[in-house]
Amino acid sequence: MCRHLQRMTLNVKTEGLEPELKRVAKLIYEGNLEQGQIDPGMVKKIAKQLFKTFSDGYGKDFDREGLSAEERTFVEQVKKNIYTFSGFKNHAELKEANGLLLDGKGGYKDFNSFFQDIKQIDETYNELYAQAEHGNAIASGQSAATWHSYQRNGISVITFITAGDNRVRSEHAAYDGLTLNINDPFWDTHMTPLGWGCRCDTQPGDEEDVIPIDDFVDRQRQSGVLGKNENLPSIPRLFQTNVGKTGDVFSKDHPYFDVDKKTAAIINKQVADILPESKSNFIPANLSEYESKMDVKIDKGVFDYLSKDTELSLKRGGSHYAPHLNKVNLDISKLKTQSKYSSEAVVYHEFGHAADEQNGFTKLPVVNNTMKSAIKKYSVEFGKISEDLMRRHHSTSDMGVRAQVTKVADTIMSLNTNYGWGHTKTYFRRPGNKQAEFIAHAFENKFIGNEVFKQVMPDLFDEMVSMVDSFKNHVL
Repeated sequence: MCRHLQRMTLNVKTEGLEPELKRVAKLIYEGNLEQGQIDPGMVKKIAKQLFKTFSDGYGKDFDREGLSAEERTFVEQVKKNIYTFSGFKNHAELKEANGLLLDGKGGYKDFNSFFQDIKQIDETYNELYAQAEHGNAIASGQSAATWHSYQRNGISVITFITAGDNRVRSEHAAYDGLTLNINDPFWDTHMTPLGWGCRCDTQPGDEEDVIPIDDFVDRQRQSGVLGKNENLPSIPRLFQTNVGKTGDVFSKDHPYFDVDKKTAAIINKQVADILPESKSNFIPANLSEYESKMDVKIDKGVFDYLSKDTELSLKRGGSHYAPHLNKVNLDISKLKTQSKYSSEAVVYHEFGHAADEQNGFTKLPVVNNTMKSAIKKYSVEFGKISEDLMRRHHSTSDMGVRAQVTKVADTIMSLNTNYGWGHTKTYFRRPGNKQAEFIAHAFENKFIGNEVFKQVMPDLFDEMVSMVDSFKNHVL
């Protein structure tokens, strides 16, 4: 944890960027870098080095094979977060570089002068700023490792501690000795690090030392750590997280992310294109054949919800999951007459069925609770929504939109068979089928999204995605 940081001297410089920097400088100079564009080469180098720093802090090689499903899910979230952060960092640097083209007299600098100025910016971003960012990655890795060790070892009480020297910040010293149960919401926002260069730590505590936060504040006031009317200091939003839970090493509150929605979408799309493939143990061997034939790219994260190898068959006979064979069949001949949306969504749908069958998701309380909540909220609207969906279906020739409409209609039918369409009423009378279809559509919402669903039932869309996220804790 942060105590280890006391003994570590960081001398950080993001290596190997100058060739990419010169190439990008030429793109900017020649007017060939569009707004929101990032450089994949630079982003990959920044992200790889940050991810290695995080792994060093955690104390584990996350690029090895044989990780558990829980570890893979965590690693993929960390990697996605670090690559996204690196993409927005690169965008911020290139945007600043764009502003250096003019010489202050209304003309353009010569390329060599422009490049020297860019190198100065690069030193700021990839030496000065990188120092703090890598320090945060190490501390976050150590914090995540500690949190996971608490979970593995059944630790139920945690105590916050500082490094105990004269370098400790007063706002961190105020928390020293606070002892709470591990499930206290406090640890969702105050697990170390609490700031740039934070050296604070946590350790297992004793049950008899657990104290309500208000009582702890009174104690700190009496001891003089806090003033008479002072409360515990607030922590910067950038650090209000628990990396071991969320996998978010860098917060979206970082200034790099302060861009308009359109630019953010452009950057996120570019990051998604360079994000390394998931290393799930259960990716079907012939999935790449399906991707090639259908010209789609499947989010491999869906296979992290499986608990065993599941055969993928590409034959006629309709797309379905056969539980007795543990096999998913995708009917390419039919799918080719539909849309790319359908060709991708069907993978998440059928492997969602497989994941449910293998892990018993239909029996989890969160499923029935989410469905009951939806029925209560939308029951009086199902008829109106169904009519709207039917109009949308008939008013467009876009097969992708039609597919999204039908998926919403089938979800409604899983909640109330008097409305919507898709499967038959007989199908939904079979025990468990309503929950199974609801879950399969939730997997679609999680991994490909559904713009029609977001428009007609936005709250339910978000709740279904959250439900799938919660399944990560129940993969056998």
